[in-house]
Amino acid sequence: MQKKNKKPWKKQKKAKPLLGEFFLTRSETSKIQELRIGRDIGGRRVPRSGAITGLRGDAENSRFLVEAKQTKKPYFFLSERILQRIDKEAFGERKTPAVVIEFLSMPCGAEASWAAIQYGLLKKSIEDFKLYTKSPDKLKTKGFRLKVEMHDLKDLDIEATSKGKIPVMICEFQWISGAVGIETKWAMIPYNVFVKIANPETPYAEVEEDT
Repeated sequence: MQKKNKKPWKKQKKAKPLLGEFFLTRSETSKIQELRIGRDIGGRRVPRSGAITGLRGDAENSRFLVEAKQTKKPYFFLSERILQRIDKEAFGERKTPAVVIEFLSMPCGAEASWAAIQYGLLKKSIEDFKLYTKSPDKLKTKGFRLKVEMHDLKDLDIEATSKGKIPVMICEFQWISGAVGIETKWAMIPYNVFVKIANPETPYAEVEEDT
């Protein structure tokens, strides 16, 4: 006689990925991302930044301190906690904060990596480029986080490219006051545009795109 499951609500263990579905662990893909960012911005990866107290950010150069994030989901929550932490760490290093987000499930041919930087910095940094800016109501919040949808970024990229402009998605935390110490308005831009800002010596057209 088979034993009855006394805890039917208990979740079953998830099946392991099929052979060939994923070849690298999460820590390995994160390390690769951090190394790539450090190389592209003309700086370095911060080794074991999440494991050793006192080490800040995941990658850096002389101007920027970068927090690297990855997600397999079709969205990413850009939270006040993430922005406040990297902003505070960058301020301590006298650098500019940035968050690079890689959507691992982004369809082939679309920009998989995007960077969140302070909107004021964007306006100062790439005045020579034509921007295609969107500020959706759903990316304005009085809460603690914003849900950035992968398909919205993909559609924005297509629209901007068709017009010969750079896509910019505005994320605005309406509730944050100046006393909190972080910017209320951030801009999501393609990774290769961020690299041009962070490392001006890198030609815009020659920055490698993520696949």
